[in-house]
Amino acid sequence: RWDEAAYLFRRALSILEQTVGRADVAAGTVLQHMADVARAKGDLSLAEVYYRDAAETFRAKLGATHPRYAAALNGWACALRDLKRPADAEALYRQAIEVYEKNGRREGAVLAIPLYNLGMLQLEQGRIAEAGPLFEKAVQLAEKSRATNREAYLVIVRGLVRYYRASGQMDRATQAEQKALDVLID
Repeated sequence: RWDEAAYLFRRALSILEQTVGRADVAAGTVLQHMADVARAKGDLSLAEVYYRDAAETFRAKLGATHPRYAAALNGWACALRDLKRPADAEALYRQAIEVYEKNGRREGAVLAIPLYNLGMLQLEQGRIAEAGPLFEKAVQLAEKSRATNREAYLVIVRGLVRYYRASGQMDRATQAEQKALDVLID
């Protein structure tokens, strides 16, 4: 029910603009949700605008080292990747990764997401050797939260499997697939 969600988020943003202003962190959150909806509906240009606005709001209110800023950067990068702007997407993925790394242990598991996304972007570009370490690190970080976020863990492991296959490491691909199956069975 994307259309209904989009309407409700626009309404929420309007209320926030009239009360606390668009520069409030809550507005940034709503903008990020609006971007997610626009991306799900295939309106990538609108998603890009909303993600950018959310990122700018979070940076202005929370700082350029805050995890909410990194999450908005990652979403923005995904929209740019979908828009076939890989260089721009890569720059934002790297920026999100840098923010999460500066936050250290506290944000370790969420760092797996932009690492995975950057790895996928590099695989798509045929940059296989560069993608491998990203997937391996993403899986290692995702391991820490696999009990609470099994689906994300499985997606990240599947990325690692794709890397192993693309690099001709079929034995390692099979081992990683077995690892994913073991998680599904648990």
